[in-house]
Amino acid sequence: MRPIFFLTVIAAVFIAMSTAAAAQYPKRPILLVVPYTAGSDADLAARTLAQHALRHLDGQSMVVMNQPGASGAIGTLAVRNAAPDGYRLLLARIASQVILPAVDRKTPYRWDEFELLSVLETNPYVCAVRGNAPYASMKELVIEIGRQPGKLNFATVGEGTIQNFGPQYLFNLAGLPKSAAVGVPYKGSGEITASLLGGQTQFTCSNLGGIPSVRSFADTEKFVRDQYQLYEQLAEQLGLRR
Repeated sequence: MRPIFFLTVIAAVFIAMSTAAAAQYPKRPILLVVPYTAGSDADLAARTLAQHALRHLDGQSMVVMNQPGASGAIGTLAVRNAAPDGYRLLLARIASQVILPAVDRKTPYRWDEFELLSVLETNPYVCAVRGNAPYASMKELVIEIGRQPGKLNFATVGEGTIQNFGPQYLFNLAGLPKSAAVGVPYKGSGEITASLLGGQTQFTCSNLGGIPSVRSFADTEKFVRDQYQLYEQLAEQLGLRR
């Protein structure tokens, strides 16, 4: 069985803004809401954007504010309910904007209530274990899960997230039941990495940006370099260079 590799393509800023307010925008600092915890890959993307945005905001700043909870719904709803004046933006992720509204009818917003401004980044989706784990490939991990059903734990941020859907998809491909491994919920990718390094969980499937420290710097650098050509091809296919 080949290792499973996903790309998170939808990682964008959403906003509702009136035409009149856009005339002399911005006149004050812009608030960028991240619906996940500090230190997560979403948080890192937001802070990188805020840093570079300074050169294009005519002296104004972009302030990052974390509003985590409910698989990203709390921060997302806060932006949905804000005045459509362009001063409260949302760093949207696939879990909060696509998966959650699709699987939970009680989600208090719809994906089409937001205006997509831009794709911010591409972020590979990987499954990772500790560097000293007894399984060093996807095949070995699947064999171990099948050998000890219900014994291994995987870290997740909740049921309606990619951290949960990835393992479930893996189990399905391998012909294993949904209970093949136990999902342990955490607040964000920072806690996920800590649980993996601390041995509370044995594997996790998430965006690479949130879990690079589970491998050595050299291994992480090699992985990123190996994927560079794939990103180039993806950018061409999606027309992101136009």
